[in-house]
Amino acid sequence: MNIDFDVTVIGAGVVGLATARALAMVGKKVIVLESNNDVGQETSSRNSGVIHAGIYYDKNSLKAKTCVRGRSLLYEYLLKHKISHKKTGKLIVANHTNSSQLEKLFFKGIENGVEELKIVEKQYLRSCIPDVRADLAIHSPVSGIVDVHGFIQSLTGEIQDHGGDIAKLSKFISAKQSKGNGQGWDIQVSCGGLDSERIVISSNWLINSAGLFAEHIASRIEGIPEKKIPTTYFAKGNYFTVNGYCPFNTLIYPLPEKGGLGTHLTLDLGNHALLGPDVEPISVDKNALDSDQPFDYSIVETRKFNFYENTLKWWPSLKIDQLQPAYSGIRPKLNQINEKPADFIIQNNVANNSSTGLINLFGIESPGLTASLAIAEIVESYITKH
Repeated sequence: MNIDFDVTVIGAGVVGLATARALAMVGKKVIVLESNNDVGQETSSRNSGVIHAGIYYDKNSLKAKTCVRGRSLLYEYLLKHKISHKKTGKLIVANHTNSSQLEKLFFKGIENGVEELKIVEKQYLRSCIPDVRADLAIHSPVSGIVDVHGFIQSLTGEIQDHGGDIAKLSKFISAKQSKGNGQGWDIQVSCGGLDSERIVISSNWLINSAGLFAEHIASRIEGIPEKKIPTTYFAKGNYFTVNGYCPFNTLIYPLPEKGGLGTHLTLDLGNHALLGPDVEPISVDKNALDSDQPFDYSIVETRKFNFYENTLKWWPSLKIDQLQPAYSGIRPKLNQINEKPADFIIQNNVANNSSTGLINLFGIESPGLTASLAIAEIVESYITKH
């Protein structure tokens, strides 16, 4: 049987595109399957656009390693390709009552190898950022923001420049191992949206980088034991714009909360302020994941009262009428909100044949954007070696 592709990547989010780019650049014949009519339309384009330093994650976790490594790779990439970004720095603010929690977070960042971290006191904050109300803060100069759309478009262009294909409106239906030598995959794909036709392509490797749909996709890949497919818990994050003057030129974060990093202030490249995300657990019928719009991205405007109350703790001059609904995003979490945050999972060799060419990426949420090039590096190295 003829093999159409060396590697098929499911999902044209930032991690899927970064992975496809890395593989195309080492000479692999790659295709990316994307069910939407354009790339990066799910979690990749519905986040804070922040380049994280690597402070929050457990030592030696995949999140810690890929965030720190990915940040370095990302800044290098953005400079090389002249993509808009800014090292705004970040403050994680707290009061004396939470000083021990802040110090633990600081040392976690140090353990993870985050450079230039320091704890600053109230006097520094009052002189440099008088609009912030806090007793102390972690200052992370290496944090920043990025033009996510520009990054996605650059990755797309590089994939195509190196002979890779990106098939939009191409929905993964199922995959089964090729008959004969037991290596490779026959992948059924629905092409073209509403009036779709089904085709079968063959590929030596299959990479499930479907983000929100990774569990759903994995359940349709032949040979994966059910116990090896982690459950996805969906969390919605809402964002509100801040109208009027913004007194900050750096990112401001409170201490982390259950399920997220706290309602924080980020900036776009035009210095417009944005608050969010909050954490709203949502339930989604698994059958609905096959529909055209399985997620509700609408924002309930009354949520701004919680935003206002949380933000007022460290930004006392904020007025509630400055807040307007912006957008929302959904995150795929591997633990429930009240549980300890789960690590990324890069899973391989779980199908019936231990030599099978299959990699599943589960739970790729924050800091997935920052970590994308490092995750791609891991996957590319594994495939190249095997």
